[in-house]
Parts: sequence; C-alpha cells; structure tokens
Amino acid sequence: MLDRLLAERVDVERTPDRGSFAGLSALWTGTADAATLHLRHRDGTYNTPFVRSVLAGRESHVIPLWRREQGLLVPPGNPHGIGHVATLARHTVALRAPGTGTRVLLERLMLEAKADPAALHGAVHGSHLEVAMAVASGTAETGIATRAAASAFALDFVPLAWEPFELAFPGKALELAEPLIAAARSHGPALAEQLCGYEIIT
Repeated sequence: MLDRLLAERVDVERTPDRGSFAGLSALWTGTADAATLHLRHRDGTYNTPFVRSVLAGRESHVIPLWRREQGLLVPPGNPHGIGHVATLARHTVALRAPGTGTRVLLERLMLEAKADPAALHGAVHGSHLEVAMAVASGTAETGIATRAAASAFALDFVPLAWEPFELAFPGKALELAEPLIAAARSHGPALAEQLCGYEIIT
C-alpha cells in the first residue's frame, strides 16, 4: 500500500525497504526524516516504545496510517495442516529478514507460544510478495505475510494478527512528513478497499 501511495509523489524520496529497525536506525543517525514502522514490542504494543527509546530526549511523533492483517500463507486447501506458529519448526518457512517488523512479529508470537524462533528454517525473502511467490511455487510450505499478498497469489491464509502501520519522525520533521500523512488521509481509503486486509486508521 505504501508503494501505491508514494508512486506519484515526487516530493517524497523513499529509501530502499530494509525493514523497521533499519528505519529506526536512520532516524537516530538523521539520514531519514521519517520512517514507517510496524514493530511489536514484548508488552504487546507497537512502535511507540521503540521510537521513545531511539529518539530519547528528542521530540518525536508517531502517526497511525493504517492497520493490516498478517498471517501464515499456505497452499490452497492447506495440505500440510498448518494452523499455528507453534508448529513452524516442522516446515520449510519463507522468512523475512531479521530486523523487519514481520520477522519481529513472527518471533514474538513463537515465543508467546513457547516455541523457539531459532528452530525456523527456510530462505529469507525481501518482500511479502516474494514470500507469497515462494509458497505458491512450492519452494516453501508456508510463510508469514499480509492477507493482500496471499490474495495476489490465490493462497489460503491463516490469520495471526492485525498490526498498526505507523509513521515516526522527530519533531523537526513534521512539515517534511506531512505529504505522506496527507496522501494516506486522501487516497488511503480507496486503496484499502482495493486491497484485502487493510483498514485506514482515522
């Protein structure tokens, strides 16, 4: 959804997608004016604890943009009977890179289910669509990604969590962040209707 919102905005420069922790690092070093985050904290909340820690002593803002549904992608009919993160060590999993919000979510959910994230095995993929492609092609038995990615490849979907996708930035960058906030408010509802598993936060 972020790609679609920014497609026609020449006033917003987007850095390569390296994950939520990379975005936080860029905020800390000042190499980015804002970062989009979906990081689940160990207390069950999202994003704000990380931003407060990284930008400690500095004014900061966390603005909700939308919610999206994450879950396990499985082939049609779920032939491997995958229904929970607790059993993922038995399967080949299409993984997101460490430091991405999706990988953090998966590992947090596994720990809550008393499962060891270190037992996961499978190739690392650079996007939700790449995860879906791996499951659709049979190179992975499952993977965690958005419902929209599952829909794009006609895969079945085992729901895990709705997560907030938020924009974080230091106080001095408020004006620079406004174009993305405005785009989300004006074009977000129509885009959410086109994509499965997205809801605009108002």
